[in-house]
Amino acid sequence: MRKPWAGFFVALVVAVLGALATGVTPASAAPDTPIRLMPLGDSITWGLQSSTGNGYRGPLWSELAADGHPLDFVGTVRNGSMSDPDNEGHSGYRIDQIAPWSTLRWTGTVPTS
Repeated sequence: MRKPWAGFFVALVVAVLGALATGVTPASAAPDTPIRLMPLGDSITWGLQSSTGNGYRGPLWSELAADGHPLDFVGTVRNGSMSDPDNEGHSGYRIDQIAPWSTLRWTGTVPTS
């Protein structure tokens, strides 16, 4: 049985390999422009049972910052001890309750600070 996403996946791989082979580099923002990242998920994103309340967001922040990336976590809720605790983590939610938030409807609706 053929997977409905197989054709898309093959096309994506071919496009990426083609770009790499031709030396095309992706466009980039100014080095001091923060990467705006919305941690989206359930209790692990919120930080439930994490000693700091940060969940995976703390280590993610640390890894990206160590690589020199300025960051700005965004979201409508705040939790944890980190300096930028913004996120969209909702403890107790199921994936079918979270999935609709992963659409582009967030564009322009999330606080910038």
